[in-house]
Amino acid sequence: MDLNGARVLVTGGSKGIGASLARAYAAAGANVVVAARPSDELDAVATEVGGHAVAVDLTDAAAVEDFIPGVEADLGPVDVLVNNAGMETIDMA
Repeated sequence: MDLNGARVLVTGGSKGIGASLARAYAAAGANVVVAARPSDELDAVATEVGGHAVAVDLTDAAAVEDFIPGVEADLGPVDVLVNNAGMETIDMA
């Protein structure tokens, strides 16, 4: 698969499936933006794939409103969006 120059945004990209997808897109030649809550893992994956890290809490509606326009202002339009972000809650009741 040749994605040379495509701009790919992976949410939830700091670990697990998201990090694996970020690596795969980078290997295919894409310019990868990895987005997740702030963490060392986020920075590490972005560095590993030669991409950009965007620290954002996607459960915060105000942050989401600024998120995509901010990415596009910095890098141009997003060609591929991977909505991988998720959250886990444990009900202890």
